[in-house]
Amino acid sequence: MSDTPFNEKVQYLNQLVSRGFHASEQAVEIIKDLDKHNPLQNSLVLHYLSIANTAFNSFSVYSRSDDELIRDEFIEAVAWFEIFHDEVVTNIATNNSHQHSFIYFEDFKKKLYPALQTLGSSIALKL
Repeated sequence: MSDTPFNEKVQYLNQLVSRGFHASEQAVEIIKDLDKHNPLQNSLVLHYLSIANTAFNSFSVYSRSDDELIRDEFIEAVAWFEIFHDEVVTNIATNNSHQHSFIYFEDFKKKLYPALQTLGSSIALKL
């Protein structure tokens, strides 16, 4: 058990989820205006997804490493982020449409909402 006060742990989780969500949002904004013939845009999408992936992996590891922080809503939110992430990466790799990327991003946001409530986060999701 860590000596870190609970509120500091929650604050750290909030920072991670905020970083991950906002980077995911940035990736989606670029995808909306994506020119498939511009490799720089795909690189930027992957850059933001990498930031989000790092944040949500850290969120997952940190929250699972402390019995006080383990929550089903955290596990589910990370799982749905991974589905969204994998869809975007696959679509970039195969040069496919991102139609399902947008659907999975919306699904991810719906699953993230309970985690944000648990954390008392101020992130405003447009559901």
